[in-house]
Amino acid sequence: MITSRGRFAGKTATCIGLGLVLKENGHDVGYFKPIGRKDPGEEDKPDHDAVMLKEIFQLDDEPTDMCPVQLDRQYAVKCMMEEDQKEVFDTIKKALDKLSAKHDIMLIEGQRRNEHLASIGLSNPIVAKHLDTKVIIISGGEDYSVLDDIYLQNELFKLHKANLIGVIFNNVKRHNMDQVKNDLKPALKNKMNLECFGVIPLDIKLIAPTVQEIHRIVGGQILEGNNAEALGRIVETTLVGAMNPENAIRFFQRTVNNCIITGGDRPDLILSALELDTTSLVVCTGGLYPPIKVLVRARERNIPIIQVPYDTNTTSQMIHKIAGYMSAENKKKIELVKSKIAEYVDWKALLDAL
Repeated sequence: MITSRGRFAGKTATCIGLGLVLKENGHDVGYFKPIGRKDPGEEDKPDHDAVMLKEIFQLDDEPTDMCPVQLDRQYAVKCMMEEDQKEVFDTIKKALDKLSAKHDIMLIEGQRRNEHLASIGLSNPIVAKHLDTKVIIISGGEDYSVLDDIYLQNELFKLHKANLIGVIFNNVKRHNMDQVKNDLKPALKNKMNLECFGVIPLDIKLIAPTVQEIHRIVGGQILEGNNAEALGRIVETTLVGAMNPENAIRFFQRTVNNCIITGGDRPDLILSALELDTTSLVVCTGGLYPPIKVLVRARERNIPIIQVPYDTNTTSQMIHKIAGYMSAENKKKIELVKSKIAEYVDWKALLDAL
């Protein structure tokens, strides 16, 4: 089971990259996500990750088998009222057995945090114990304090008699690479008897979403820049345009590949942003359309403008949640994930440890 210390650690990306590397080396790989979440308004849709991995791995498995349990608030409340989760685990085990009979290797993706759903007996350590699967944690390598957190995570897995075997450090900044390799990696083995299966450097191309991926999440109407080049731009920084253009422009120039979020009734600010090479996208909020002169300039600069019905704060929150977003359509990002796993993860040692 591939788990993590928190959101956006890279669990799904690791599953994709590792699975593609294993498939390239002759293994029949399946994907399994025991517990997913139902998004509001999408209760009848299968899990997004299951659908995506089915396409990327070219599987004939049903998404409902790949992710057999999808939680919503009502389901969680029902679980709280029950003494145990035998019915849930029976559903999960039946689906996993069905897929395991078809594939040599099953990549199992845990929930976003290991303590999630602990109150209803469905946390990653408990599920891993029931499925009798070995576990690795995807972790950042920001500083020495990560060892404290990994130590506590290890104790949590021990408490539930689940088999945590190691860690992959992901999205490690270049200046921290030596620290992770020379200090954190040996400490894992000496203090916790955990293996380090890889140290993957940060690559902004894997973290930053494209304009097209942002549009897929926020919806709305693409007013300009509806072409492959414009929609393929990456967005590294999200900025809210709420001040006068003279002051805003100084902030817009400090970062690159910006998404500027502002009301459609701020043509002066939008036009200033469109003149900068640091602007990748402009999102007009409140359902307000910018004037024609703004659209003309956006077309000349080939900078996308998306109009959405939400307020600026809601739109900003939605976009901030997209970091590390993966989609089957983004072939470049998928290939990059695969190359990172092949180069920086000792997947053969990981395979031998399973």
